[in-house]
Order: sequence, then C-alpha cells, then structure tokens
Amino acid sequence: MDFRVLADHSLDMLTVMDADGVILYKSNAVRRELGYHPCEVVGRNVLDLLHPDDRERAAAALAATAARPRTLHRVEVRFRHRRGEWVTLEAVLCSRLDDPRVRGIVSTSRNITDRKRGEEAMRQSREMLRIIIDAAPVAVVVLESDARIRIWNTAAERIFGWTREEAIGNTLPLFCDDESLEEFRAQIGAALRGEEPEMPSEGPRCRKDGSPVDVRVFTGVLRDAGGHPVGVVRIIEDVSELKRRERELRESGVHLAQAQKLDSIGRLAGGIAHDFNNLLTVIQGNLQLVLPEVPAGSMIREDLEEIGRAAGRAAELTRHLLTFSRKQVLQPRLLDLNASIAGTERMLRRLIGEDIHVQTALHPGLPLVLADPGQVEQVLVNLVLNARDAMPHGGELTLETRLSTMGPRAAALYPHAAEGSPAVMLCVSDTGHGMDAETRSHAFEPFFTTKPVGRGTGLGLATVYGIVKQSGGYVWITSAPGQGTRVEICLPPAPAPAAEPNPLPVAAGGVQPGRGETVLLVEDEPAVRHFAERVLEGAGYRVLSAAHASQALARAQEAAAPVALLLTDVVMPGLSGPVLAERLAALHPGLRVLFTSGYADDAMSHHGALDEGVVLLEKPFSVEALLRMVRQVLDAPAP
Repeated sequence: MDFRVLADHSLDMLTVMDADGVILYKSNAVRRELGYHPCEVVGRNVLDLLHPDDRERAAAALAATAARPRTLHRVEVRFRHRRGEWVTLEAVLCSRLDDPRVRGIVSTSRNITDRKRGEEAMRQSREMLRIIIDAAPVAVVVLESDARIRIWNTAAERIFGWTREEAIGNTLPLFCDDESLEEFRAQIGAALRGEEPEMPSEGPRCRKDGSPVDVRVFTGVLRDAGGHPVGVVRIIEDVSELKRRERELRESGVHLAQAQKLDSIGRLAGGIAHDFNNLLTVIQGNLQLVLPEVPAGSMIREDLEEIGRAAGRAAELTRHLLTFSRKQVLQPRLLDLNASIAGTERMLRRLIGEDIHVQTALHPGLPLVLADPGQVEQVLVNLVLNARDAMPHGGELTLETRLSTMGPRAAALYPHAAEGSPAVMLCVSDTGHGMDAETRSHAFEPFFTTKPVGRGTGLGLATVYGIVKQSGGYVWITSAPGQGTRVEICLPPAPAPAAEPNPLPVAAGGVQPGRGETVLLVEDEPAVRHFAERVLEGAGYRVLSAAHASQALARAQEAAAPVALLLTDVVMPGLSGPVLAERLAALHPGLRVLFTSGYADDAMSHHGALDEGVVLLEKPFSVEALLRMVRQVLDAPAP
C-alpha cells in the first residue's frame, strides 16, 4: 500500500522535518486545516509559521525529540492559518533521524481550536457558576450519592461555621447525632431513586459551635447526561432572624390583644364607676344629713352608721375601678422616683415582715417624672404586697430604678412613646413562686386573683396598670413558675419643670356658711341634684337648679341677681359642663366655676390631669367637702 495515499486521506496532518525544523514533507490535510497547499510550506522552517509566543517552546520540543530517537513528545502550538488567524494544533513528535528511509522528525498534528474554545467556554462557565454560588446569600450544598459533600459555598461557611476545607469530602455536618444523620441519608437515597424531593422544610440545625440555627431547606436532584440521579443539591436559607421577628410579632400581637382587652374592660369599669359614684354621693350625703337627727346609741343610728361604713368601702372600690380605667383625676407633680422609694421604704418594710430581705438598687441622677405622688406610692404598696404574698416563707425583694429607653414594644403599643426616647424604669422583683403564662395573661384584669376567697380583691395589679397607663407609661410582667416575678414600669421623663398650681385658700375654723350668693347648680342625676340643692340652701346660698345645659342657660338669663358660681357636672346630655361654663361666662362676667364628676374626662383633663384653671369636686362628695369647695372657689382671688 502506498504511504502517500494513507497520508493524504488521514484526518491528521503529517509532517516530516529535519533537525532544525525545516519542513521536508506536508500531507494534503494541510489544505483543509490551515488553507495552504503542501508546496507552500515545504522548505519553510516550521518555527516561522508559529505564534511568536510558542516558538521557544516548540524549538525546545524539537531539540528534545532529536536527542531521543523514537520517543514520543507532545506539544501544543498556535499555527498561522493562510487567512492570518491562529489555529491551535496538538502535535505528537517522534525522531526518525536515524532511519535511513526517513531521516527526519515525524509530526502528527490535529486541529484542536474548537476543542480549546469549548474548554475555555466551559472553564469560564464553571468560574461564573463558582462566583454565583459563592456570592449567593443562601448556603449551596451539593452531595454525592454517599452523602459526602462536593460543594460548600461561602454562605454555608457563614451559616454553619465549618470551612470549605473541613466540609468537602465529609458527610453533611448539620446534625448533632447519628440518628438525624441516618434520617438524612434516607432522604438522599429516596431522591437518588427518583422519588420526588421533599417540599421546602424548616427546622433547627446546629452550627459547628453547637449553637442552634433555624433554616429553610430546598432539595433538588442532580442527574448525569443520561438522566440518572448522581447527587443532591440543597439550598439552605438562614431564617433565624425571620423566626425571631415572627416570635416578636406574635408576642406583640399577644400584648396588643391584652392591652385592647384591658382597655375594653377599663371603659366598662369607668362607666360603672361613674354611675356608682352618683349613687354613693346620694347615699353618703343623705346619711350625713339624717344622722344628726337620730339619737346616739339607738339601733337605727347603728344601722345607719353601718350603711355609711359600707358606702365608704364601696367608694374605695369605685376609686380602684376608676384608677384601672384611667379615669381617676390625677394631681401630677415633678417627682423623683428615688426619693419616693426612699420615703416609703420604712413603711414598705413594715408591710412585708422580717422574713423577707429588701434591697434597693437606685440609679443616681434619674430625670424627674411628672406623676401623682400619692398614686406612685399606691403603685409601690400594691407591688410590694403582691410580692409579699408570693413569698409566704420569705425571700428576696428588690426595688430598682434605672435609666433606659423606650423599646419597640412600647412604640408598638403606645403611640405617645417613640422608640429610642429616654425612659425612667422602676422594677420590683421577688423570688416567689412566680406565675405561669395563663396567669400572666390575666394579671392586670380587675377582680382576677389567685389568692383564696376573702384574701384579695383582685384590684392590686389592675390599679397599678391604670395608674401607670394614665401617667403616660407602660408596665409588663416577666414571670415563670418557681422563678419569681419581675414587674417593670417605664415612665417618660418630665419634658420641662412645670409650674406648681396655686392652691385654693382653705377657710379657717371649719366650713363657713354662704353669704347669699347665687349658685347655678347643673346636675342631670335628680337624686344628686336634690341633695346638693338641699345642702347649699341650708348653708345660706341661693340656688338655681337645672337638669341640663339648655335649662341652665335659661335660668341664668332669667336670674334676678348675678350668678356667682356655676356648680356643674362635667358629662351631661347635650352640652358638656366646660362648654356651658364658656357660654355663661359671657352672660355673667366674673363667674366662678366648680366642676363635679365621678371620673376624669377629656373635656376637662389630659390623661386625667386637670387642665390649668379647672377646679373639680370628685364624686362621691360629702356635705363638708361640697360646702368647703364652694366657699374656697368663691373666696379665691380673681383670675
């Protein structure tokens, strides 16, 4: 068979060169691959046709081939195509210089330009995929069929703590025990058998340091060119922050629902207390009027006095309800919480007994708060008594103050509290038996108590809740069975020193009688109106009575003498008491006003604190209180 026939029909290019690289023979394949006729390259040095960067390497390959006859040498070079472009050739050299039939270096070369381009494209694709996988914010973990890790990206390092070097080649280190790892192997086996991967799953996993991390996992199957499963890819998202926010949201929702429930109960309690105060005013007032007419020591007097004592207890209960419903009238002052605690500490120690150790941790230099001193004292007493009852066999009670900031819980529940604004914190904690979650959810409700029948009214914490809320703050409880209870109260600092109101002058020597002044009495409750009218007329005042504002305006216009004092309820059908006072002031210059009410109302107060210039006689009021306040308002200096 003719050698040239084989050479001309070969897919590879055959070349024979001398030891210096001069081409002695070139097969016909050079036309197809490089565009040259064989006679165009025969006689030329092959190095002249190569890329300048490849010539030194090609010359070294030629020298090595010449030095070792009949040994194969492989080299990659770029050869200039007739069109001027560079074509990559893979050449295999063999020296036959010692063969008298050849006397040359034989080269078999193949055009691998397309293959090199494909390899470069593949390399770039892999590099791009590597960059994308490493830049992904989620962990990308690829596992082979034996559950060994093949890919472990940067996010996986960050989320779980194992480095790429520690993870690759090992089994998935996301579980803390063999049982969990076997379960995971079973999941991989199912995926490799062609079963549908599990839906995105969520659950806790372990970091390298043993700390938990909440993750969401997506699973997919890797297949080869034939479609056969060869591995599993898991996309793992760290949802710890999301879970934390979901828990906070659920907790805020519980707090919000609790606050809304307490507000609803508070509105109901406020309405009941308002009506009940009217009844108590009549009961207690008429008892005061009738008792002097009943002989001392008689059975009837004893019965009436017992009724009076019961009415007093009812009045105290009503005040608790008003405090819880935030309808109690406050008398706020600039207050130093540390001084308040120090001033009541001796009394508090007497209340709790010797088997409970009391300690204080008061932060120096706290800002002042604007609060009612008596109400703050009541908060301290109620909390300390609750702590005492929770420690029947003794324990530790801590009173603490500190400077803090309004947190997201306050900002979410109370619109007036901006997150991050300063706050004054009062904390009362004990080492008692604590409360479970169910008990905590009802702790601030009125009449809810865990004490035996007859041992508590269930109004202690309800009163605390009302006072704190009405003072512009918020309160919450942290407690668990066997771990004691901590009540934290947060109050906003006073914005600026407030001027103390000038007190009304107090009449000396008891209650002074009237001097014939005209009093316009406006009260929509008939029994209260008749009682007040009887007391005022008996004390020497001229009384004009009205059941509502329209009737009062008519009486004032018909009055023969100037009206000296308007004594009016705040909340009435039609016009309210404050609006009525404004209209009457135009008819009777110098008119004095005394309001009566069973609870604080927005028409006369802000968060229950009386507006400047407002004087209020709280219901239920006694005969003496009514006459004293009327006299004081009439005798006060003109505004």
